[in-house]
Amino acid sequence: AQSWFAATVSWQRVRPRLGEKWGDPMKRLIAIGVVGLVVCILGLSVFAANKTTGEATPALEGLSFFVKNAGQYGPEILYYAEAPWGRLYVRDSDLVLQFIHKASSDSKVARLSNVYLRFSGTSPGEVSAEGIEGTRFNIFRGKDPEGWIREIPTCGRLRIRGLSPGLDLVLSKGGPGAPGWWVEGPAATGTPLKLDIETALSYQTDTKGLLLETLSGLMAIDTPAPWPAGNDALGEGGRSSGGIPETQQLLWGTYLGGSSGDDGQAVAVDSVGNIVVAGYTESTNIPAPSGFDQTFNLQTDIYVAKLSANGSQLLWGTYLGGSSWDYGWALVLDADGNAVVGGGTYSSDIPTPGGYQQTRAGKAMYVA
Repeated sequence: AQSWFAATVSWQRVRPRLGEKWGDPMKRLIAIGVVGLVVCILGLSVFAANKTTGEATPALEGLSFFVKNAGQYGPEILYYAEAPWGRLYVRDSDLVLQFIHKASSDSKVARLSNVYLRFSGTSPGEVSAEGIEGTRFNIFRGKDPEGWIREIPTCGRLRIRGLSPGLDLVLSKGGPGAPGWWVEGPAATGTPLKLDIETALSYQTDTKGLLLETLSGLMAIDTPAPWPAGNDALGEGGRSSGGIPETQQLLWGTYLGGSSGDDGQAVAVDSVGNIVVAGYTESTNIPAPSGFDQTFNLQTDIYVAKLSANGSQLLWGTYLGGSSWDYGWALVLDADGNAVVGGGTYSSDIPTPGGYQQTRAGKAMYVA
C-alpha cells in the first residue's frame, strides 16, 4: 500500500477483476475497458516524466449539487453530481469518478474512463443529504407517463458516516478553490481513511494526493483533510458550498426525450410563465400527450412541447413531420399564446393545411 497523508488517508492499488459486475452506468465501459483491464493485469505504468510536470486540474472542485437517484439509474447508485470532467457517482461501497472525453464540444461520441475509490476494510453507514437545495429535477422520457419521474430532490452536501469509528467523509458542491471533500469527527486527525483504487488509467500518489492521467489531461484529487475545528463560517449545518458564497440557484431542470437523438433549438414563455420548446427528434417514443400528431413519421421530425412554469408537468407535445428529414429551429408565441415554429424540411408530405405553398421543390423552409 502506498501512503498518502498517513494521518488522514492511505491508498492501496487494487487490480480490477475481469469477472466483476460493474453495474449501470458502468456497463457502457466494457467495450473500451477490456484493453484497460489487460493493462492493469500486466501492471499499471507510471507517468512519464514529461507528463507529471503539466498542470493538473483539481477533479473535485466545481462539483454541482448532488442529485438523488429516484429510479433514473440502477439501485446501486445513491446520488450523483455533474462535474466539468464528467460525473461523480456515490454508491454504498465506493465513489466512482467517470471521466467523459469528447474530441470536440459538439461531438456525439464520447470515451469514458472510470476511477473507483472503494472504502477499504469498512462497511460505511448511512449516506445522508445535507444542505437541501430548492432545485428539483424532472425526467419526461418516453411516451408512458408511468415512467416519468418528477420532483427529484438535490442537496449541496453528502455525509458518509462511520467509515471508521469517529470518522465521516463529507462531499460538497462548490466552485474554484472549494475543497470538494473533507473528513470530520473526533478521529479526523488520527485515524486513516483507507481507500482502494481501481482503474485502468495511469496514476501516482504523493503527499498531496492522487494524480490521474486521463484522455482530457492530468486530474488531481487532493487528500480529504480534516475540517478546521470550530469553523462554521459557511453557515448552519456545515459547508453549504465549500466556502464559495451562493450567487446562483438552479430552480428546476428536466429531461425531455425518448430513446434516440433529441435536440431543442428554441424556447419561449407564455403570459403565465409556461414554457414552449421546439426542436427536432429521431425518437419514436418521445412524449406527445394531447398532440396534433402523436406518432413519429420518418427520419427526423419537428417536435414542439409545452411545460408548466415550474417544469414539473408536460402539458402537451407533438410531432410535426413527413416521410423525410424535418427540423424545427425557431419559435415564437403569438398574442394568444399559440406557437409558431420555423425550420426546414425535405418531406413532400409534411402537413400544409391552408398554406401559401403546399408543394415542395427541393429542400424547403417550413412554417406552421
